[in-house]
Amino acid sequence: MNASAVDFYEEPKTKLARLMIHLEANDAGGCTVRYCELQREMFKNRTSFTETTQLEDAFTPNVAASIHDCLSRLSQENEVLSLNTFCHSDGNLTLTKAHVIARKAKDGVQRYMLRFNLNSGGLPDVLQPNSGLTGGLDGMTEQLSYDLLSDICMPMLDVVTALDLGLDLDADSQNSVTNSLRKSAMDIQFQIELIKRFLRSHQDNDNIEGLPTFQALPSAQSVCIH
Repeated sequence: MNASAVDFYEEPKTKLARLMIHLEANDAGGCTVRYCELQREMFKNRTSFTETTQLEDAFTPNVAASIHDCLSRLSQENEVLSLNTFCHSDGNLTLTKAHVIARKAKDGVQRYMLRFNLNSGGLPDVLQPNSGLTGGLDGMTEQLSYDLLSDICMPMLDVVTALDLGLDLDADSQNSVTNSLRKSAMDIQFQIELIKRFLRSHQDNDNIEGLPTFQALPSAQSVCIH
């Protein structure tokens, strides 16, 4: 990541998205995030945190560093600062033309509003990965893997291992395993659909060839994921 000044920035002809970050100073000498606002041509989205969140805990380290750099240029409690040559480039994220407004509110709290042109990327590229905005199939793979292991693979492995060792499962044990799998049938089918979608997504994105076509066995009930 490099947050640096550029000699010349030409405004594109298309209307850019705007990213606005609202902060307030805290007693510890840092900043607390009030909310973020993303404005695009057709919609506006505001994202706030359910708990008091420090700047460094909300944003990626590189974005937090760029925010600190912008704030460090302020010299007064009430000030409007335009950084027209500001440019933050970090992976998929590109922010340009920073505008910073500092004001001392009537309640004595120092507040800041930073506005950037969002040339590329989005909130998932600005906020920490644990914010939950990076959801979707990729974000579900860890929990999905755990569910598959605990609910499907391990019970089946226990049965196969017992048979391989020549252990005779009594009727109660067999019924217990069978009933457990039967009760989980809908969950199993749902998880299979998630895996199928995950594989199709990566096949499309990564041009992976040769993945088999999966077809669930017919059943009286079906799971549909849209």
